[in-house]
This record gives sequence, C-alpha cells and structure tokens, in this order.
Amino acid sequence: MTARIEEIDVHTAGESVLRGMHKAHVDMASDFMPEDPSPSFEFHRSGWLAPGGIHRHEQHWAAFEGDEVVGAARAVTWADHKDSGLGVIAVRKAHRRAGVGGQLLIQCLSGLGVQDRSKLILDLPSGSPMEPALERLGMKKALGERISRLKVADIDWDLMENWILKAGERAEDYDLLFLEAPIPDDHLEPWCRISDVMNSAPLEDLELEDANMTPAKWRSVEANYEARGLDLRAYVAVHRPTGDFAGLTVLVYQRHQAWLGYQDDTGVDPVHRNRGLGRVLKSAMIKRFLQEFGDVEAIDTGNAGSNEPMLNINIQMGFKPVLLVNAWQGDIATVCEALGVEGLE
Repeated sequence: MTARIEEIDVHTAGESVLRGMHKAHVDMASDFMPEDPSPSFEFHRSGWLAPGGIHRHEQHWAAFEGDEVVGAARAVTWADHKDSGLGVIAVRKAHRRAGVGGQLLIQCLSGLGVQDRSKLILDLPSGSPMEPALERLGMKKALGERISRLKVADIDWDLMENWILKAGERAEDYDLLFLEAPIPDDHLEPWCRISDVMNSAPLEDLELEDANMTPAKWRSVEANYEARGLDLRAYVAVHRPTGDFAGLTVLVYQRHQAWLGYQDDTGVDPVHRNRGLGRVLKSAMIKRFLQEFGDVEAIDTGNAGSNEPMLNINIQMGFKPVLLVNAWQGDIATVCEALGVEGLE
C-alpha cells in the first residue's frame, strides 16, 4: 500500500498530526536505545517549533494511511555545511517494510535538492537492517560515532577532584571561566573563536566543510536552545598571559528529558594542548553541572571512534559505550538514480 505523503508546517499542523509524528520518532528512538525511557511529546514538539534562525533550516513531511500518521521525516541543512544535508526518517514499527521509508527518503532528497545540496547524510545504529539498502543506493559509511554514557551514581569523585588539583601543576598559566547562555557580550567574540576548535575533531570519511561561528550565528543557536528547553553550561580555559580562550567544554541540561544530560563540545586549541586542560575542564564542569541539576541521572556524549585522546578521557571518567551510530553519506544524484527518480527539483 502506498502511503500519502504531505509536507508539514509544524507551526500550523494540528496536535494529532504532531503526536503521530512523535510516535514515529519514539519508535525510531527505541531502535537506537531500546532500554531508555521514551522521549516525551514536548521533547519532540519543542524541537520542531524552535527557530532555526540563520544557522539551520528544517523541512518536515508525514506519511499517512487514511488519517493515521505512519511515518515522519525531516531534512536538516546548516549555514556552515553548504554542500550536505541530514535526512531523518522514522516509520512506525507496524508499518515498516511497506515502502513508507523509501517514499519519505524521496521527499528528503527533493527538499535537499531544492536547497542546492549535493550530499545526503543518514544516521543509523551499527548493524541496522537498513544498511544493505543504503549500500545499494550508493551510500557509504563515513563516520562511526561512539555514544557513551556516564551514570552519575558511578562517578569517581576522588578522581575528578584529583584532576582539578593537578591542573595547578600542568596548567598554572590558565584560569577556568564559567559561562552560561546567553554568553555575555564581552565574551562573545572569544567564545566564537574557541568554538571553531571543533573543526579539528576527526570526521573520518565524512565530507563536511569547516564551521565558522559568528556572534550572529551563536545568538541564533541560543534562541534555538531556549525554545527547545535546553540549558547550556560551559567552562572555558583562559590563558592568563594573553587572555585567549584556550579550550572549552559544554554540558546541556534537557528540561523535557531531565534525567539525561548531554556532554556537547569539548576541545582545546592545538597551541595549548598536552597540559591537562581537557581533563580539568570536563571534571570541573561535571561537578558544577550536577550541583545545579540534581535530577540528572546520566550524561551521554558522542565521539568519533578514531578520536582516541577524547575517548581516553571519557573512559577514565567512567563513560561506557552504549551505542555505535554510523553516519552514511552519499551523492544525492547517485541515490536518485538508484531509486529511479528524476526531476526532484
């Protein structure tokens, strides 16, 4: 049976449609982390309604059988990565293997093509039964991301305190500065500069242009976070002799999924590496974060499997791998040819 695909304006769609899309994404989340509590409706709804601003853009589609939503998809593009877009496809478990996912994929390809993107990225759990289909479409595994989790109850606080104390030995020329969103105006330029250190993180075979954070883009990110119910907390390492921001680490509290914090960017400028800054930044951040957000039970983070230095820090902190996600990338024209689809623009 062929599903009816409709583009959805999430700002005007009825609640029944949004809840149907939510159910599809809950089913997809269970493919990734089946033992986790299901994300709430508000977790998804707030994300869809949040303004992308100047840093990102989203399009949404829903698949219907009659009045029932049986699948959902979105195409995500970013201001910095001008050649690629991310496709996110979710189909209710009872309606899989009936071609719904393929129909939604075609819509994503069309949406990305209109925006002059030439490459498609799809994320799948390693070993997903969809992998052979992506290979047939000419897509390739480009990046293996290891998702790791730190349970708060298992944190070795003696180790964290030891890392903080040792910072005085190896990083005596650095101070830690605590920041939270919105980043104060007087720190915004150096914050944007140190944020770009994440361009040095390994991408393996994933083809993405470097990011270039600007004050305007960052304010757009902050507006998106606030609408999604995300509270950003950060530490930066300040090089005392120059005043430069030498490194950063970010933790995010999710108001609509409060049990699970997210460890976002951690990076150190190459000029300032090998002084233990990564360890002291992360240990100080987690200590302060959990003092503020006592309902957090676990913290997740993601790293490329080839990012050995950061993985070593995470392992020492007690993070344990819970999932391997593969980012697949393919040429949109090649995928369309394999699907026998023409004229998507």
